[in-house]
Amino acid sequence: MTEIEKISEELAEYGVPDELIGKIEDLLATLYGEKRKLEIEKSWDISPESMGRVTMDIRKISDSVAIYSDGKKLQVIHNLGDEFILDFNVGEDSVWNLNGQVVEIIDMIEPVFKVFSFCSKSGEGMQRLKHAIVHFEKFEQYIRDNQEDLMIWWHNPGGEYD
Repeated sequence: MTEIEKISEELAEYGVPDELIGKIEDLLATLYGEKRKLEIEKSWDISPESMGRVTMDIRKISDSVAIYSDGKKLQVIHNLGDEFILDFNVGEDSVWNLNGQVVEIIDMIEPVFKVFSFCSKSGEGMQRLKHAIVHFEKFEQYIRDNQEDLMIWWHNPGGEYD
């Protein structure tokens, strides 16, 4: 079973309409490199009013990387290859508030990049690794630039409390 089929089954379990699942499959196929002509806008939302109770949001980071929300959780999707993992960790950091003279705990999102197979030092393997690193740098910059917005989205992936 492919990753796209697994996601489609999970969406069906949540009661997502078949028409919407088809659109999501097309989008995922594009990001996984199986289709080339479908373009995604930077961010689009399918409102609960028009599609039942399901809210979906996809934020395009680069030509190969996007962050997807099914209304329950956030997930990074990409077409860089199975050997590359792009993800993020949500953690806490303590900062000193100079005005209040207290330590405050803040939430933060940190990007994660992992390589899970061999990349040869020459040829296609090295080119794929370089390509993945370039897109990870864009992903990392997006997370840095949009930290506050992403934390709001993380705590409220379905947009229920806007």
